[in-house]
Amino acid sequence: MIHTLLLYCFWFLNILLPAETQRKRTPKHTRTLHISVQTFEQKKGNLLITVYNSAHTMAQDDAKKAFATYVVPVSASVATLDIEIEPGTYAVLVAHDVNGNKKVDKNWLGVPIEPIGVSNNLKSKLRRPTFAESAFNLQQSGLCIPIILEKY
Repeated sequence: MIHTLLLYCFWFLNILLPAETQRKRTPKHTRTLHISVQTFEQKKGNLLITVYNSAHTMAQDDAKKAFATYVVPVSASVATLDIEIEPGTYAVLVAHDVNGNKKVDKNWLGVPIEPIGVSNNLKSKLRRPTFAESAFNLQQSGLCIPIILEKY
């Protein structure tokens, strides 16, 4: 009886587990993206670096839904970050969290009061940059994205 019950349990678990979890996964091919951020008024706080891979997630203005987020301490006038990601189209948004509260502080109108910058260095002071305006295509390793921070 117990033998039959165990046999059914193993059979049932084998059906429930997807085939991907049962065999070894092959590693995906990634590329190195080099992000260089410059123009710090104050050499303190952190950089909040958010990488988006779609217009939908960037428009939501929610770092939790972004492709990836990074926090880099600021200690010099230039900060760099190398990340490994799959080839594709991305946009990078960087904020200098001067006071270290791990968020972008905004005024009563919703305009950031801490320096920010985006890939392609779009300088739009009237609205948030779109994914299409700040997107770049990563196909080969070693792509360098320079981002200049500005206070709005």
